[in-house]
Amino acid sequence: MKKRLLHIFLLLVTVTAVTLSSQISAAVRETVSFCIATLVPSLFPFLVLSKLLISSGFCASLGRVMSPLTTRILGLSADCSGVFAVGLISGYPVGALSAVELLKNGRCTREEAQHLLYFCNNCGPAFMIGAVGGIFSSVKTGLVLWLIQLASVMLTALIFNIIRRGGKQEKPSRMNDDTSFDVTSAVRACISSMAVICAFAAFFSAICGILRATNFFGVMHLLGKVLSGELLLCTEKLIYGLLEVTLAVSVHAKNTPMLLAATAFACTFGGASVHMQTAAVCAGSGLSIKKYVALKLIQGAVAFVLTLALCYAV
Repeated sequence: MKKRLLHIFLLLVTVTAVTLSSQISAAVRETVSFCIATLVPSLFPFLVLSKLLISSGFCASLGRVMSPLTTRILGLSADCSGVFAVGLISGYPVGALSAVELLKNGRCTREEAQHLLYFCNNCGPAFMIGAVGGIFSSVKTGLVLWLIQLASVMLTALIFNIIRRGGKQEKPSRMNDDTSFDVTSAVRACISSMAVICAFAAFFSAICGILRATNFFGVMHLLGKVLSGELLLCTEKLIYGLLEVTLAVSVHAKNTPMLLAATAFACTFGGASVHMQTAAVCAGSGLSIKKYVALKLIQGAVAFVLTLALCYAV
């Protein structure tokens, strides 16, 4: 029964896509242009640098400096602490790629890599301050939203680590201390990762193009009978936030509490497009994407509440 419903749904989407081919093509062209003009220049260097930082042992050295704080509060080893810092400033999905690289290099256990994955894959300040701040015509807005994301990640990491201490943890294996600095291999490996990221962005832009053209297959029309004003706009923004972060940020970009909170949710959660990119870079690592998505959803909800609280407090 489930398979039949899935087939009917896919057939409906395909027929709709053929009918709305011009709108979808325009959405994909816009996304491809965005990838070439913004995504690749801003993300590809971080992908390569993150691999080099891990393979050269820099993250381990950085982690040893941070470990008195991060080990006690977040439950991260020295190597994981360095990757956590890289993930906070690099953007999606560099944090996830770094956690997998750490695991492959034998610098952490699978349990540690899973714990790290929950918190190291985030929107970077370049996107939040530059792109989001530009869309809202306020660098300050982008900075505040990035700090709210940081607060929600740190808060959930702290709470989760307290819960985690009560369970049985895998004992760390002897870490691999070998280091290397192979730029050619790092660039070659990141080319395929970058292609996957752009492909998912283009695919989800097509899906979002269908949803916008059909008014979410009539769902927003029905919601409009129940909701109104800012609450309806916030709901639409949250739905986009579940799918694709860039589109969610650009839709209804107004400096009102509900819409800012929805933007914070979208950036912190990441959306299905980012999570599929994450699943692609984590393929074969044994890390759970379902648990990761559940934690990101919680972080997004925390960011939503923190933003509302801050807006109504000032």
